[in-house]
Amino acid sequence: MPTRLYALPAQLPDAELTVSFDWGGFLALLPGDSIASYTVTAEAGVTLGTPTDAANVIYARISGGTAGTTYRVTCKVTTANGEIDSMVAAIAVAVAS
Repeated sequence: MPTRLYALPAQLPDAELTVSFDWGGFLALLPGDSIASYTVTAEAGVTLGTPTDAANVIYARISGGTAGTTYRVTCKVTTANGEIDSMVAAIAVAVAS
């Protein structure tokens, strides 16, 4: 499956926001399968908290960044049956007015 990219609303450099990656739709296409492992990574320049998961959704806390810059946060999952897929969230850091 191709990697999916979605854009999130801009955040200010001092914001701390939780990004969610919902794998429910992906897993609905794979009856009986489940997430066996996942990794969340962020481009240099933003701070990534420890990811957590609940009910096929992976959550990651993001903070920091340089105003006027867009960063990518990637969530990669591997299912119990060996399927591998990724989602990428683009997070723009707004310039404070």
